Amino acid sequence: MTLKHFTLLLVLVSCLSLILVNVSRSFSIVLQQNYTLSLWSIVLFTLVCASMYPLSVAALNSKNKFLFNYLTMGFILLKMLLSLVLIIVYKWRFHPDSYLFVTPFFIIYSVFTIFEVYFMKKLVAR
Repeated sequence: MTLKHFTLLLVLVSCLSLILVNVSRSFSIVLQQNYTLSLWSIVLFTLVCASMYPLSVAALNSKNKFLFNYLTMGFILLKMLLSLVLIIVYKWRFHPDSYLFVTPFFIIYSVFTIFEVYFMKKLVAR
């Protein structure tokens, strides 16, 4: 997968996530009230993916064949920790009414995880 192809797909996934969040706001008051978390989630996961691609390419071109696996596990851990921090800070700062505020977050998390698996698979298969 080339950088151009990756960038195009990342922009597409980010825009589709943003459209999904904006459309879903009209269906539920919970989604409307927690719009900020959804936006920050999209920004966070876009930045994680954008930093993951060049490091993954470098790891695949490295002499150390285990570096790509270490990098993948490191990014999984980093993404989980950043997600936890984002949710805790949001809960502390905005005091949502119910725990359903994490629903759009997990949908966005899933969309970006599917994208990460796709582009990482394409990188390895080249």
